[in-house]
Amino acid sequence: MRTYRKFVRAIAMLAVALVFAAAVLGAGALCAAQENASQDKPLSEGEARLLRQIEEAVAAGNTDEAQVFMARALLFFEDPALKSRVYAARGHLNMQLGLTDDAISDLDQAVRLAPDDPAALQARGIVFYQLKRPGLAIPDLDRAMELGPTDPGACTARGNLHLDFGNLMGALKAYDLALELDPEYTEAIFQRGYVYSRLGHFNLAVEAFTRVADEFPDKAFPFNNRGIALSQAGREAESLADFQKAVDTDSNYASAWSNLGYTRFLMGDAKGALDAYEKADDLERDNAYCLCNQAEANFRLGEKIKTKGALKKCLKAASQDAFFQREEAYYIATLEMLKEYVDKNNELPNEDILLEKAAGAWDEDRRKQAFSFYTMAYMLNPNRAETLFRLGALSDRLGRRSYALNFLNRFLARNPDHELAGSARELLESLVIPLPPAPGMGAASAPAENAKR
Repeated sequence: MRTYRKFVRAIAMLAVALVFAAAVLGAGALCAAQENASQDKPLSEGEARLLRQIEEAVAAGNTDEAQVFMARALLFFEDPALKSRVYAARGHLNMQLGLTDDAISDLDQAVRLAPDDPAALQARGIVFYQLKRPGLAIPDLDRAMELGPTDPGACTARGNLHLDFGNLMGALKAYDLALELDPEYTEAIFQRGYVYSRLGHFNLAVEAFTRVADEFPDKAFPFNNRGIALSQAGREAESLADFQKAVDTDSNYASAWSNLGYTRFLMGDAKGALDAYEKADDLERDNAYCLCNQAEANFRLGEKIKTKGALKKCLKAASQDAFFQREEAYYIATLEMLKEYVDKNNELPNEDILLEKAAGAWDEDRRKQAFSFYTMAYMLNPNRAETLFRLGALSDRLGRRSYALNFLNRFLARNPDHELAGSARELLESLVIPLPPAPGMGAASAPAENAKR
């Protein structure tokens, strides 16, 4: 269960690891100003020369010289739209230099001079987004998109804000718009992959993360994220290779080590899983997820004393992690039940005992107890068909859609002709959220992963 439990948190942390500069209006946008700032009045020789000097200074990283040329331009230029672009460019430069107040002042001036210029609104909106001020960022970015967006960075920032508020479709629309403006805009591709995963379209997520991996083959994060999507689609052998690539690329990548361990666990290598978990724990001490994974691996290996110690540590860590408590209440209850059994009986439960208790709870519709017993059985044997199916169905009934998608995809990947396969496909199709029509295209919805073979 490791991949799904940590997916939301991990991907949020990994998105931060993207080495993409936010595509705020910079000197490059001044080129467009030569054509767009004043349609009726061509640039003078002096105006064109100043714009070139600004662009060359920024491109060379000579910020002091760029600031001088921008100040001259603001004194020399008369066209409000052209001055607005220079203010916006200087605002972006001031943000890069850490001069937040100066940046906001310049961007306010840019919008005041050209209130209907989407570029100025985009620039200010992105800065407010970077400053974590969504109440100010959203109106600017929405107005810019309404007027006609020109900057894929602004659309991506708006998509990220939608994500912050849980609006997946709004986020997807904004990322699609960013990619209409620039089909190779990597951050939008990456973020769209995350949304595809959240919606249940894991193969589309794999395609998105593959594009990022192709562009950044020497970075670990796209391989880790593609591995997560592959695992969610039930494609463990492929995900194993990606997680291994991630840790080979960055040996300090705790999340990738943990994901590698979980995939080894699913593929029957509990000892190899434990080795990877221990490396993750060395890098990120007292992480509740990692400690719980170690407890699962020791349980699979039949290590009673180590399982008891690991359960004690992970439950203590869970009690101090508000996110874990909020997201993993059923899982915590399962671990508490396992600890109680071991303490009472001085032995680890075997799979037969757990399946018997699980079947009884299932028949009596005691969903939480059934979920816990089947989860413990899953820790011992993550590939048993009926366990996977029932965990998928129980996860759906308990409102854990992401768990349900994962279990059902794994069930169907391994058992496409099982007698329960029809029911699994029907439930899976009901859980995958249809995609909206792509911009400029007719309605199109990707099929549910493993829904049809």
